Formats: sequence, structure tokens, C-alpha cells
Amino acid sequence: MKKRYFIIWLLFGFIANAQIVNIPDTALKNALVNTVCSDTDGDLVADADVDTDNDGEIQMSEALAVTALTIENQAIANLIGLENFSNVTYLSCGGNQIASLSLAGLASLTNLYCNYNDMTALDLSGAPLLYRLNCSYNNLTNVYFSGSHQLYDINCEDNNFSSIDVCGTAVEILWCSGNPNLTYFSIKNNVISNYYIGRTNGPPPLPSIWFDECPLLTEVCIDPGEEMAITSSWSNAQNILLGSDCNCTLGTQKSEDGFDFTVTPNPATEVIAVNLSENVTITKITIYDVSGKYIKTVSGQSKTIVVGELKTGTYFIEILSDNGKAVKKFIKQ
Repeated sequence: MKKRYFIIWLLFGFIANAQIVNIPDTALKNALVNTVCSDTDGDLVADADVDTDNDGEIQMSEALAVTALTIENQAIANLIGLENFSNVTYLSCGGNQIASLSLAGLASLTNLYCNYNDMTALDLSGAPLLYRLNCSYNNLTNVYFSGSHQLYDINCEDNNFSSIDVCGTAVEILWCSGNPNLTYFSIKNNVISNYYIGRTNGPPPLPSIWFDECPLLTEVCIDPGEEMAITSSWSNAQNILLGSDCNCTLGTQKSEDGFDFTVTPNPATEVIAVNLSENVTITKITIYDVSGKYIKTVSGQSKTIVVGELKTGTYFIEILSDNGKAVKKFIKQ
């Protein structure tokens, strides 16, 4: 009887060890099986493929053995299957055709390079240890950075962001040049950015905060004492309204209770309309400026708000309802 149990135990152990990871994208599977993409000696330079037993498949044990992965310029369209690579700390997947990327399952990831793709969506929530992110040269319009509390270095240049807020992160380095639709930018996170950084991939000195070629940007929220990091990194910074009184909760524009709404038109000149995503009862509508300063309160019975008297700039509209509170940004032209 003991021998029978031992054989069954061995059989289950073999099956678990031989479990094959499902990788539907043929380009991704080819990269993992047939190209030098995995680092085995800890220097972050790929020196082997992942298919160590050369059976043409990726076993779960092989996926778990990988700590650094470089799969660049392989015409990969999606990364389904990589959620099984839970020990990966370094992932470089630039130069592909990825439209949407979720970091679910990658709880050990600290460094992500996903630049030069076709991304319109990036979900960082599965990687709580993320420290460095390069998502430049994509088509991103919004990324929720604030849940990534360890995040220190972001490069999101050449995208289509309308707002960037890093409240809740440890960000000291933020490059967001080449975002033509950017109107609101907040690096207020209780961490003071130095004037320059010690990167070696360009002619020093390189600025810690860099946001050239953002023609619509007029207001920036910073931590007190961070002024030099702004003015030393952008030749037109003297034309930007700098403030440090902005409310981080407002800046995230994230609903506290799942209730959501939209503001139209946006940008607006005279009147805006509040469009609710569900049947809720509004109790109060409040408008704040970009620094978090109170502007006015509107009756909860009205879903149309006159804004013609407001100065040109960025504002937040906060709605209190029987289903909680939600905040959105709008632009007054």
C-alpha cells in the first residue's frame, strides 16, 4: 500500500512539473522557445532560451525559473501566458505590436520596458514592486500610476496622455515630453525630485523632470521645494503656472465607491453637462481649480453647469451622491 501511494505521489509530481504553459501568440512562443531571451547569470543580458529541455513547449517549471526576460522586436501582439512567469523581475518587450498589457501575475516585476508598441491600455496593478517603467512611444491616454507605491522612474514620452498624476508613488524621475494633449501634470507625491539625474544614456546633465513639446500644458502641481527641478528642465517653464496646493485625491480622478460620470463638452467655453453612468441621486456638485482651491457649489438638482465666468484653465468637478463621491477633470477655454 505504501508503495502504491509513493507511485501516485511521483505521478502527480511529474504531471505538475510537466504542466505546459498556454501561449496563444505564436510570435511570443517562438521568442521564448527559439531565441536567446532569458538571463541565467544575473547580468540582465539574455544568454539562453526558456525551453531548457528542448521539447518545443514552455513547462511551468521553465517559466518559474526565469527572472529576466528580453523579447524585443519579435512582432508579438499579446503577452498572454507571461502571467505564469511570476519570478520575473526584469521584462523588456519593446518594439512589438502589443496593444494592451496587463501585469497580472507578475508580482516580482521591478523593471518594465514596453516602449515602441501600439499600446492604448496598460494595467500596472499586478506588479506592486514596480520601480522603473518605460512606456514611451505608444498610444496611451491614461495610466493609473498611483497604485504603484514603489515606482521611482517613469518615461512616458510620446504618447497621448491628457493628464499625468503620480500621487501615491515614490517617483523622482518623470519624462513625459511629446504628449501634445497633456493639460494637467502633477508630480506632487511628498518626494522631492533632484535637479538632475545620473543617467549615462545621454549627454549630461539630464533633467529629472522633462516635459518639452506639450503645447497645451499650462499648469503643473509640484512638491514645495521642487521648483528648480521644473525650471531647470524646461526652457518654457516660466510660462507654466506652478502650484503645490493641489489635492492628491482630486488629482487621481478615481471614484471612491465605483460611481462614475463624464463631463461634456470637454474642453468647454460656457456650459458643461454631467452625464451619469448609472442611476444615482446627486446631493452636491463642487468645482475646484487645479490647486484644489474651492470655486463654487452647484445645486444637486442641476446636471447643467454654467462655467462661462471661470478663467481659462483646468478644473475638477466633484459629485457627491447617494452612491459615494467621484471626481473628474475638465478644461475651460
